[in-house]
Amino acid sequence: YDALRPLLESDSVLKVGQNIKYDLNILARCAKIAVSPIDDTMIVSFALDAGRSLEGIGGGHGMDELAQRHLTHTTLTFKDICGAGKKSI
Repeated sequence: YDALRPLLESDSVLKVGQNIKYDLNILARCAKIAVSPIDDTMIVSFALDAGRSLEGIGGGHGMDELAQRHLTHTTLTFKDICGAGKKSI
């Protein structure tokens, strides 16, 4: 944490994350790091295209949907990596 603190708390470096609120809470609680400034790709996506959340429109604001929509990249899912059911690792 001590090595990352100057970067994470620097006002001159924008930190970007997906649904970053959870990470900010963990860093604040566990390491007393106040990350700033930040942008959240999920919030930006919702602000730019809120109607996409409506049922029937298709897609959402999650990282997998954003990667597919904007980068035409299909992400690996947790299930792809670890398997499912009794055979999961």
